[in-house]
Amino acid sequence: MTLSAAALSGTAGFAAAGSPASAVAQAASHQTNATASAAAQAAPRPTTAPASVAPHPTTASPIKELVADPATAAILEKYLTGITTHPALPQFDYMTLEQSMPMSQGEVTPEKIAAIEAEIKALSAH
Repeated sequence: MTLSAAALSGTAGFAAAGSPASAVAQAASHQTNATASAAAQAAPRPTTAPASVAPHPTTASPIKELVADPATAAILEKYLTGITTHPALPQFDYMTLEQSMPMSQGEVTPEKIAAIEAEIKALSAH
């Protein structure tokens, strides 16, 4: 919000149109607006990625989050072929990979989890 000289002096709204006080208030208002506009245009723009870019889920995330991210879903498919389309996915998609190990009939192993995590970390590094 920009305040004019008249507003700062407590006479805002009381100067008659065309009066010297009115002319001073208008000039001060235009000068303040021009200064604010020039400052906004001169402000440096951030060069980093927008904050809305979310990081990839990790192996500590629920499987449904890994499957929902196209990059991590591809990594899951590389090591656990068919997991993204498995008919029982709704029964274990809330679990982490480690939590799903006992019911995976040996398919999910600590070694596969470590390999998946390494590839996800490589994604996040780029």
